[in-house]
Amino acid sequence: MCINSLAQSVRIEGKIVDKTNNIPIPFASINIKNSSSGTMADENGCFSINVPEKYKTLEFSHTSYNKAIIGIDNIIRNKTIKLSPKIKELKEVTIEGFSPKTILFKAFKAVPNNYIKDKYYAEIEILNKKIDTNTLSFLSYNDGIYLCRGALSRHTVMKPKYCHAYYSDSTIKFKYNKIDPDFVISNYKNNKKDLGKNDMSIFDGLNIKMQTIYDDKGDEQDYIITTRSNKNELSNKSFRKDNFPIICNYHIDARTFAIKQVEIFQDTTIMDYMGKRGVKYNYLGLYQIYNYQKKDSIYVLANRLSKVKYKVNYYEPYSMLKKYSRLPGELKINTIEEVYIFRVKNIAYKQDDLQLELEKDVYMPLNEMRKLELFSPLFLDNVKNSYE
Repeated sequence: MCINSLAQSVRIEGKIVDKTNNIPIPFASINIKNSSSGTMADENGCFSINVPEKYKTLEFSHTSYNKAIIGIDNIIRNKTIKLSPKIKELKEVTIEGFSPKTILFKAFKAVPNNYIKDKYYAEIEILNKKIDTNTLSFLSYNDGIYLCRGALSRHTVMKPKYCHAYYSDSTIKFKYNKIDPDFVISNYKNNKKDLGKNDMSIFDGLNIKMQTIYDDKGDEQDYIITTRSNKNELSNKSFRKDNFPIICNYHIDARTFAIKQVEIFQDTTIMDYMGKRGVKYNYLGLYQIYNYQKKDSIYVLANRLSKVKYKVNYYEPYSMLKKYSRLPGELKINTIEEVYIFRVKNIAYKQDDLQLELEKDVYMPLNEMRKLELFSPLFLDNVKNSYE
């Protein structure tokens, strides 16, 4: 420690160490008490600072150590500054670790609790919005996982006389294909209602790895389970893409064990060994679970609404309004308000096939929509704000 006296200040150099083991503390903060001036220690805990003569104390701080306020005279005599580590009192916790197989097992077993249990679900198809035609749906029919593929077609409707803009009418046909159980549920028997510990053998055909994602507080947020199916060995005579191993990443909520999204890849590395041109991993798709947890699904449905504003002039003949505005008659009299248009599709299922049971357009003013249980004012306000 050395001191160089100047005309109006004193230069102090020193070193900051841990009080318990004398290990240097890097990058600690040094501030002149009652002043805005300060400096920072280097990676070896050493520091140098000019202190005006009128100031008598320095303040030392570090995120992992208790703050210390020391007089300059004491710093000169002791040569080093020792800080005490912060002691955090932790509450008693029980740590329960899960293997990747157990997490995947819990996720499939929790499907009936995490997803809508109705025999059909109402999906809101938007007018004026692009429709995502590749989604995964969980249906209570057999707790299976289905890939929903939709073929979208739309046509532009002429601008109504009392509408502020053109809008497009869209229709979509759904086809549900059950995902290959070889890499999704690995021979899981649909007729089993309750799975036991011995049923863990259903994953014997998979190579499973796991990655854990943590939130800002350090708590487990998501598990990413990676599975790789054991497909048949390829030969020159049976070079079929269907035989390539499938790699599947499941994003599973750490709290509810609900599957949030699924990434699917196809391992085509074997093509290189057979003299055929290929890529290491062929990306097959990312599928988002839209009905992940019932409350979240309602929020998604509400936010997928698009609105079309109509200003209806009640002086016009009823037939003219009916022809151009497509609004139901009860809305035509003495009303000037925003009308939300949405399409409700009820999806029903049968044992061997899933089909579209009902399709209809619904036209409803905002005030009427608020009365429906599905669309609470909170959700509708979010929709309204997103378009204005």
